[in-house]
Amino acid sequence: MKLSITPWHLPLLLSLFDGIFSLPSNKNFPRTLSTRTPRDADWNACVQRGTTDWAALQSAVDPRGQHTDSPVADLRYYQSTPNTNQPPPGGLATEMAKLSNSIPLTGYTKIQLSKPHAHGDPVFENLYHSKVIIAKDNQRWRDEVDPENQRVNWPEVAFANYHALAPSTHFPTTGLSWVIQYFIGNEITVEILRDIYTSARRTPRQGEWDEWTYAHDRDEFLAILGTPVGCGATRLLTQHATALGKKVIATIYTLVDGPAAPSIAFRFRAA
Repeated sequence: MKLSITPWHLPLLLSLFDGIFSLPSNKNFPRTLSTRTPRDADWNACVQRGTTDWAALQSAVDPRGQHTDSPVADLRYYQSTPNTNQPPPGGLATEMAKLSNSIPLTGYTKIQLSKPHAHGDPVFENLYHSKVIIAKDNQRWRDEVDPENQRVNWPEVAFANYHALAPSTHFPTTGLSWVIQYFIGNEITVEILRDIYTSARRTPRQGEWDEWTYAHDRDEFLAILGTPVGCGATRLLTQHATALGKKVIATIYTLVDGPAAPSIAFRFRAA
């Protein structure tokens, strides 16, 4: 039987990736703008989901509201491999230095979570610092933890590990200021990154981060938040708003022009 996918299926397919960071890829990001019209079904679905998640975040940080944080995820069904005093991966330290001199370039704790007794790649691999979480390689499709209802998604993993490290590293969970997604290979996210430049009539700057804000680039900002990568960052802040100090995403930075796969950085500020 031949499988047919129409534009009506795309929002459903996008929903399967909610909050999941995907596999880094060696696929180069084109230096030309997208030839698609940024009003296709996937663009509209991302803007719609980004709008919904942005509204949920605003509600979670509203001091007049009655938000209750999600419980800290139970990760005991995973095999955890922590490594302390690690540098950022690859050439990311150089790129991070361009973003802000307040971003630490050393002293990260890398934590890999694998299914028990696994010998292959981990399901989740992230690096943690008091101010920064770097999402390196997160593949929920590899997840075969049993029982199945104990499987978790990226925001749950990121917060659980960040929260667990806080006592031993003597930093409060309210200090988180950045989430950086390194070397993105998720195809939906990569396509939307092409489309935001077309929508905004901008050209990626070689070797430089481009800045996007809700005030000046509303559609593009929301489209990024609606990608699988953007969902993860937004829902991290929403699900654990109180513990993280009621933060919102102030600025999104994209690095898409160059020989490597693109990266996205989310800078937070107090609401």
